[in-house]
Amino acid sequence: MDPDAPFVLDDEFELDYSTPTLLVPSNSTPASGRSIARSQQPTDQGLPLLLLDDWDPRIDHEPTPTCIHYSIEWKLQLRKGRLSTLTEITEENLTLAPSAYWDRSLKHALAARVQDKLSESRHQPDETKITVSVEKRNERDLRKCFDRINIE
Repeated sequence: MDPDAPFVLDDEFELDYSTPTLLVPSNSTPASGRSIARSQQPTDQGLPLLLLDDWDPRIDHEPTPTCIHYSIEWKLQLRKGRLSTLTEITEENLTLAPSAYWDRSLKHALAARVQDKLSESRHQPDETKITVSVEKRNERDLRKCFDRINIE
């Protein structure tokens, strides 16, 4: 078997490990400066996550989706003998990739909420738990746990 050949499963499905190309309507141009007509958009590929370079907060991607829309649910909990929830927030209809959204917005919102709810300096972050949920029934949720707020 040729090591440079794409992986083929049962001679029917070919896996593509490349990063999906961001496709946008022909009347808008992403920050990268390239514009791709809608007619060139492949119909068999899923929508990509928007990276910070391709993201424009002024563009509404809802009428003709060009990227994945998702929600983040997060909560701040205090472990003081038992676990008590101090706040729960849902960020809806996000288009920016989760890692970029964390760096650009969520990390700062979380820090402000911690400062507001836990003004005493004796409280420190202990761990961050992340659950990525999918809507397909046959796929399990992805769960990760990180020390403090050091998300990898």
